[in-house]
Amino acid sequence: MTPDEIAQQSVAAFAKGDSGTAAMGIEIVEVQRGRVVTRMTLGPAHLNGHGTGHGGAIFFLGIAAFGYAANTNNRRGAGQQASVNFLAPSVPGDILTAEAREVQATGRSALYDVEIHNQKGELVAAMRAMARSSDKPWIDTETGG
Repeated sequence: MTPDEIAQQSVAAFAKGDSGTAAMGIEIVEVQRGRVVTRMTLGPAHLNGHGTGHGGAIFFLGIAAFGYAANTNNRRGAGQQASVNFLAPSVPGDILTAEAREVQATGRSALYDVEIHNQKGELVAAMRAMARSSDKPWIDTETGG
């Protein structure tokens, strides 16, 4: 199996139990080793009192991309720390895309950068996150499942 095939199967296994991401209307768009792209359309449930994208919803989109990216190496990973900077408002109907990229992995710790853009390509938020992984695999790479 290639690293990207392992990543795709690992993320698929992780996503089976991830009801929160599905409930938020977040979809997985791309999966590669160390990189995941997620997307959601801002609806009424994603808005704050100003009528713009709620920071929690935007953070959730980014943390979903990060969480999946942290599991692309066939080791069960969990978030250890994450911070976000909100850079521009989003409005109802915006299609937000989060891209998480592994910056560096050393031992069981890994650092990720996440950028969240709207459909116009404008940067809405930027995140940096750390993950810690176990030795427990998502899939059996010998059998492919």
